Order: sequence, then structure tokens, then C-alpha cells
Amino acid sequence: MNLSISSLHPLKLMTLSWSIWLILFVLMPVSYGNVEYRVAGVITLLALLFCFALGVLFFDMLPKRPPTSVVRMSIESDIYKFVFYIILVAGCFGVLLKMYEHFILHGLLSQPSFFAYKLSRMQNQLNSGLIGVLSALTYPFGLVALMLNIKFQYLTGVVKKTAIWLIGCFWFFDAVFLSSLTTIMYLFAFLFITIILNNALNRDQFTHISWLKLLIGLMVVISYFIYLTFFRVDLDFIPIALEARALIPNFDIDSVFVFAIINFLHYLVHGVVEWFRLFNHVGLDVHYLGAYQFYPIVKIFSVFGLNIPSFLELAAVAHKTGVYTTFFGGFILDFGYYSFLAAFVLGVLSMSLYNGLFNASFVSYLVYPILAAQLLFSSIMNIFSGVVVYYLVSVLLSVVLLHTYKRHE
Repeated sequence: MNLSISSLHPLKLMTLSWSIWLILFVLMPVSYGNVEYRVAGVITLLALLFCFALGVLFFDMLPKRPPTSVVRMSIESDIYKFVFYIILVAGCFGVLLKMYEHFILHGLLSQPSFFAYKLSRMQNQLNSGLIGVLSALTYPFGLVALMLNIKFQYLTGVVKKTAIWLIGCFWFFDAVFLSSLTTIMYLFAFLFITIILNNALNRDQFTHISWLKLLIGLMVVISYFIYLTFFRVDLDFIPIALEARALIPNFDIDSVFVFAIINFLHYLVHGVVEWFRLFNHVGLDVHYLGAYQFYPIVKIFSVFGLNIPSFLELAAVAHKTGVYTTFFGGFILDFGYYSFLAAFVLGVLSMSLYNGLFNASFVSYLVYPILAAQLLFSSIMNIFSGVVVYYLVSVLLSVVLLHTYKRHE
């Protein structure tokens, strides 16, 4: 299978995501209780998908403008190399703070397992204060630096390349520490998409991946999910877990391994089911105006003494917490009836960033991989309501830094 930039078209990614969901939903050997697939909910969800597609198609009708010098990058430019090192230092600083947060503040090594560490932080609501805010805002710069190095090879040699990959991919280690399969999955999707772009933009070639490699990758993900499940579930807990998820299997489940497989399929499918539960519960009347989806940014203001509601308080209006509600769950909580306009604008923005890939756009190169990963996971979750927002902030600050330095050069 040969992949190129055209393989990452917004509509192709969105179609792939929802097609996989439909296939799994039909084939899944369980049914869901306590959910009504109302006509209004079906129409609303299809309308949101349609508005996104309409936004993508609308962009093609707009007059195209050539990119400005602000967003164009040249490998020969020493300006970008200097700013690259500033970004890298910021990323290193953030990683050090994150390590201090995990190992010193919260005692990671004193826990019997990573999952126990995750439970400890959840149950005790451990907060890292100002250090947590600084680490969250700075360590994504390491990923920005990695992206730039993949494209321009500022750092060469095995030692330097290994170091920047470790710094840039600290999200992976952070996800392992917190037993977050979700973060691991979209980080790998993000990096894979980046490699496709790099091969197309720098080498003018396709990225070839065999179906065998895809199968091996899928097996690794499933194996890790099963590994996590064995920490949480035993035979006696299976009926409780099934009831909590409102899962009604077509056969008796008498094995943790079998339950883990069912649970993995549930992980991929339940976002749409929970979206209907959410819609049936709140309709289109709740408006947080972005505070729900971009809570990682909103909560920063609590450090300055502002009275910011907790995420649990914001999520209290939902049907239940701790579940995915597709990409569009946060839309209806934040924007209500304006969700359709938000979906349309997102479609225009997605196509704008995609189009920028063909015009050497610095912003598109850094932002589109994470947006493409979101579109790929759109039938499951909204990844922008998590730490991904901090990466987008680091990209924005990097653009400002590049623009400012170039203007004064």
C-alpha cells in the first residue's frame, strides 16, 4: 500500500474512520442497553458530518492565495535553525519538569505498577501546581523540535537523533506512566502521518507500508490493551464491568482474555453509542463556548487565582464521565445549535491546512498531522480536549517566535 499527501485528504480520513466504526459495530458480538437511537440524534450526527464535508468542499470554491513569507520555510535559512534550538531547549526544560513531576512530586517509583500510579493520581486528585502548568506548556515544544528535525535534519548523527526522538516522544513515556493507550495511539498516528508528509515533501516519494506491518501494529496495540485489562479485571469483576458498560454479549464470557478482546472492540465502537446517550440527555441547549473542549488551556487561569470550574463540574451535565463521545460530543456541549457552524468552519480549516502542505506552509506541516490524527479517530473521541491543545499552543508560540525573530533579523 502506497501512501502520499493525497491519502491524507480530510474527507478520506473522516470516511475511513466512520467506515471502520460501522463495520465493527455491525460485526461486534454484543449489543448495547440503555440507549435510544432517536431520529433527531441520527439526523444531528449526520448533519454534523455533512457540515464538515460541506466546509471541505466550500474551501475549493474560495480563491487561493499564495503563502506569505511568514509561513514559508527554507532549509538554507539560518534563522529557522537558530529558532529551532530555542524550541528544543524549551522542550528539554519541559521534559525535565515532567520527570520531576512524576518521579519526585508524585513518587512514581514507589508505586507497584504504572496502573497503580494512574489510580493514585486519579483518586487523590494530585495536582502539580505551577510546575504542572509549566511542564504542560513547555514539553510539547520537544515534539515541535522533532518535527522540524525530521524535515530539515538540523541534528545529525545517531546520538543527537536518538536524543531528540526521546525528547520529542516524551508524550509516549508520559502515556505509559499513566497507562493511557489513547495517547499512545494518536501519538503513533501523528508520527506516521508526519513520515508520510516528510517523504512526500522532501523526497517526492510514496510511503510504502505492507498489510503485514499494519497487522503487526494492530496486534501490538491489542496486546497492550489486553495487558492493561489484566491489571483491572478478574473473572468475578467481568459481570460488573459488562453492566457498567451496558454491554449485552451474545455468549457467556468466562475468560479475561475474551473480555479484553470484547472490551477493545467496545473501546473503538462506544464513542458513537455514548454520543447518542449524550444527545438524548442534553440535546443542543448547553453552551460552554469552548471551555469543555479546550479545558487544558482554561484551567491554567486557575493558577492566577481565577475561579475556574473543574472539568468534573463541566462534565457533570453530560450523561456520564470517563467515556468518549466521538469528535462531536464536545461540539454539542460547547456550542449547542451552533455546532453545525463549528463543524463547517472546521471543514474549511482542515482543507486550508491540507492545501498548505502543497505550498510549503510551516503551520500546515506542524498542525495538519495532529488534525489528521483527530479525523482518523473522529468516530471514537475528541483528542483536542486533552494534552493535544498544549501542542497546538506550542506551535502557535513557535510561529510567533519565528515571525518575530525574522522581522528583527
